[in-house]
Amino acid sequence: MRFLVLVMLAACSATTAPFEEVPDASTDGPVAIDAVDAPSCAVYEPDAKAVDIAAITPQPLVLDGNGFLCDQLTRAILDPAQRPAQIATLDTTSGVGPPLCTEFPKKIAVRIDINEIMGRRLLSGGQWLLAWVDRDTNQLLEMTGWYVEPPPTAPIACASGDMLQAAVVGHEQQYSTFAWCAPTGEASWTVSSQDSRLLGDEGWYYDGTHLIAAREIDVSVAPAAITQQLRDSDLNCCGVIEAVGCIGIRLIVDAQSGVVLDQRRHCIVC
Repeated sequence: MRFLVLVMLAACSATTAPFEEVPDASTDGPVAIDAVDAPSCAVYEPDAKAVDIAAITPQPLVLDGNGFLCDQLTRAILDPAQRPAQIATLDTTSGVGPPLCTEFPKKIAVRIDINEIMGRRLLSGGQWLLAWVDRDTNQLLEMTGWYVEPPPTAPIACASGDMLQAAVVGHEQQYSTFAWCAPTGEASWTVSSQDSRLLGDEGWYYDGTHLIAAREIDVSVAPAAITQQLRDSDLNCCGVIEAVGCIGIRLIVDAQSGVVLDQRRHCIVC
């Protein structure tokens, strides 16, 4: 039996765009949320451009004198008042991970991973900068890397968490099997309505053309469905003791359609 889940998000205004239909757990295969005649907000997936950095004009950096040199160099490189022209459109609200600096006789390499855009995590990942700075003069000599230029307006999705949790039922997840860390083959597991599906962080996903509203969903195999093959796979992060929820995958889904965009293993098995 199919049923309709009608949801109006308080933050969204009604438009002619409909909400979607969510099938029940008996439907075979992964399900994109289909449109039905119901109110919705205005879904928005803006165009976005990736900026590649291959070279810069060398320039001096003014450090603030606070904390470790690596942190000072990072702040100076990202400072809107002195950043190179090639990263002028880098989002000033983007959060960055801890910088990694490597010192050489005449230069310092500064690696900066940019984890966010427009105030949320970029779930597709990958943004980075690698800068080379003169050790004696603090002059920025070279830079490579890439980042996503933020669109004027952030993406918007209208589906509820319940709808996204229902949409991943039927997703077929590929995995690899091992014996004492030696690969033994490939297999697949189909997400069922009995499996745990926990909503995670909201963020953005860059598909090479658009910036899309996305959501993480942690999916764990139901205890009754665990097989020895799953125990011997790269989905198993249980360690010595098998606990509830330790065999599974983190899915990154389109926050409007529920379509799986990407995935992340919970651990490195071998």
